[in-house]
Amino acid sequence: MGFISAGYSSIASAAFDHLSQPVAAIGITYRDDSRLPTHQEFVIEVVQDSAHKLTQRIGGHNP
Repeated sequence: MGFISAGYSSIASAAFDHLSQPVAAIGITYRDDSRLPTHQEFVIEVVQDSAHKLTQRIGGHNP
């Protein structure tokens, strides 16, 4: 079971090898301040794009 810290959010996405098996992950944890506008959709897009690029660089395939 993982730990959760109040006031923080985390987003992660897996990178895959040539057998479509997860071999790495790209993740980010950031302070979730409700007084500021959320950029969660942008952060999700950046993390997923980074994992996809890593998958391509190592010759992997998304499942």
